[in-house]
Amino acid sequence: MSVEKLNQKDATDIVALFGNQKNDYLFVLDQLDANNYEENDLSVYGERENSHLVSFILNQGDNLSYFAKNVRDVTPYLPITQKLSFRKMTCESRFADVWKPHLSIKKDTASWLGFVRNIKQNQLGPNSQIEMTEHITRQTLSELYNLFTSTTEFANAMTLSKSAFIEAEQKRYIQGGTRTFFGRIAGQLIATVATTAEYERSTIITGVFTNKNFRGNGYGTHLLTLVCKKLLQEGKTPYFFYNNPKARSVYVSLGLQEICDWRVLEILN
Repeated sequence: MSVEKLNQKDATDIVALFGNQKNDYLFVLDQLDANNYEENDLSVYGERENSHLVSFILNQGDNLSYFAKNVRDVTPYLPITQKLSFRKMTCESRFADVWKPHLSIKKDTASWLGFVRNIKQNQLGPNSQIEMTEHITRQTLSELYNLFTSTTEFANAMTLSKSAFIEAEQKRYIQGGTRTFFGRIAGQLIATVATTAEYERSTIITGVFTNKNFRGNGYGTHLLTLVCKKLLQEGKTPYFFYNNPKARSVYVSLGLQEICDWRVLEILN
């Protein structure tokens, strides 16, 4: 067994590693292709056995991900991971316990990974009066800040002032790869859905949130349905990482296909 740095010439081997699940992991393949395997702070290393790629790690930003066909020894990666900078490790649940003895774990969160390729049923129903927009201005970002800080679940985690939040979000949108969709009724912002890591064939859904005064009426589900339909029309598969059972049931009712149990291992500083 040997571990080596991978680049664009190894793309075929990575696709082969996923096998008949390659279309389930478009978000990974798109991330590698969009960054040419080694740009924008991305690095990828693979383990070969008898010249065949059997696993790989992907490091970008503060995240390290691991992919393999089967559970196997990960010690060949340790000389490399000890030099990488990351604050969390993400992988299928079946691989997490193999990695944990080699990491200083702050928190271990069980979750799921899935995607939507077809809307299973009509989620619009009586809530069709909701209007979806995605135009970003300082005013819409101000409304978004007010929405997030209207409940303790976000307010307690919000460390930025409104002006700092607006500046940070504007910078993030300029950098690209992310969008925010706004759900309004009679002009009032009542729900939001955001995407991140948006590429040609895939994107990740994040930041699904509904004003506490409008919950229980299906507005969030309605907006999420509109967003998924738009993304699918653009040829992009929306992916979901989630650990909330209630959210899981909403996504499944929308048409979510679950890929696997997922784990997020937060690393001690």
